Amino acid sequence: MKDRQIQRLPGMRDRRPKEFVGETQAAERLSAHLDKAGFQPVDTPLLEETELFTRKGGVELTGSLYAFVDPGGRRVSLRPEFTSSVIRCFVEEVIQPPARLRYSGPVFRYERGHGQTFRQYVQVGGEVIGAQGDETDAGLIHLACSGLESLGLEVAVRVGHLGGLNGLLAGFGLSEAANRFIIGNVSLLKEGRTNTTVLVDQATQAGLVRASQNGGTHADGSALGGVLQDVLGDAMAKPVGRRTTEEILARLRRKARDANDGARFTAGLEFVAALVEVHGTPKDALKELRTLAKARGVSDAPLDSLEALCAALAKRGFDGRRVRVDMALARGIAYYTGMIFELTSPQLPGGASLGGGGRYDGLVQALGGDDLPALGFACDMDYVQAALGAPSGSKAAR
Repeated sequence: MKDRQIQRLPGMRDRRPKEFVGETQAAERLSAHLDKAGFQPVDTPLLEETELFTRKGGVELTGSLYAFVDPGGRRVSLRPEFTSSVIRCFVEEVIQPPARLRYSGPVFRYERGHGQTFRQYVQVGGEVIGAQGDETDAGLIHLACSGLESLGLEVAVRVGHLGGLNGLLAGFGLSEAANRFIIGNVSLLKEGRTNTTVLVDQATQAGLVRASQNGGTHADGSALGGVLQDVLGDAMAKPVGRRTTEEILARLRRKARDANDGARFTAGLEFVAALVEVHGTPKDALKELRTLAKARGVSDAPLDSLEALCAALAKRGFDGRRVRVDMALARGIAYYTGMIFELTSPQLPGGASLGGGGRYDGLVQALGGDDLPALGFACDMDYVQAALGAPSGSKAAR
C-alpha cells in the first residue's frame, strides 16, 4: 500500500523550468538596471525578529505575517517585504548615507490582495536612504518605470501623497489617533466597503470621539485602547522611556477625547471621503483637490508637494496619459509618510499593480537609526511575469 502523497501547501506553488528561467532572467535584468543607476546589492535573512515588521508596518501587514516562536523562544517572522530588513541592515551594519541599496529575493505573506496571488513570491527593488526632495522622488519613479519598460512592458503610474492628505486633514484639529483612524480607512471608503456613517459609529463606540451633546456616551477605555493599538501598531507593545504602555495609552485616550468632538470628526472624515474620490490627470485632479479644500476653509498648501512631484515627472516625459493622481492610493503598509505610487500596465488586467513604493521618512529612526529621509520601491515578479505573458502569477492559489 502506497503512503499518502504529500502535496504542496495552499497558496504555494512549484515553478516549472520555463517559468523559473523566465522569472529569473527578468529579475536579473531589473537588478542590472538598478546596478547601472548606482544601486549596490544587499542580501538580508529570510527570518527576522517579528517586531521589525510590526513596529511600523501597520495592521494590514501585521495580519499577513508568517509569525511563530523559534526554538530559542524568540518571536520571529518570515519577511513579508524587504524595506524594513534593508533599513535594519543599513542601521546595524553602519552603512553611510546617502546609500542606494537594491535587493532581489522571496517574500512571504499569508494573504495579499486581489485573491489572485501566491503567498511566496519574488520582489526586486531598491531603497534610497539619506536623500529628499521632489526631484529625488520623481527620479525613483522614473527609474522603476524604465526598468519595467526595458523588459518590454507598457507602464503607467498612479501617484498619491499621504503627507498631503495628512496635511489637509490637520486643518480640522483632530488628534493623531483620529487622523490615523481616518487615513487608515481611505481604501475602504474608496472601494465602497464602508461609509462615513459606519466609521463615525465605530469611532464613537470606541471612545475615539468625544460624547455628543445629545446624550451620547463613550465606550469603556479598553475599547479605545484597542483602536489605538490598531492605528499605532505594535510599537506600543513595549514601554517607551519611563512610561509604561498603559500610561501611554491613557495619555492618548485623554488627548483623543479632549480633541475630537463629533462634529469636527465627522467633517474631517467626510472631507477625506471626498478627497479620495478624486482621480485623474495631475492638472485636473489638483484643480479639483484645491477646490475641495477651499470650499471647506482648509489651506491647500499641503498639495504643493504633490504638484511639485507631478511637475518633476512631467520634465521626465510623464504626461497626463501616463500619470494619474489618486488620493485613495494606499499600499497596505503604515510606514509611508509622503508620496506614494503604483505601477500599472494594460498588459496586466484586473487592477493589479506591477509594483510600487513611496517615501517613508520616519522609518530609519523608528528602527534605531538617525533621523534620515528615505524612499524606495519594489516590483512583484509574479505580476511582472503575468504581464509578460507567462501563466504563473495570475492564477489564484488558495
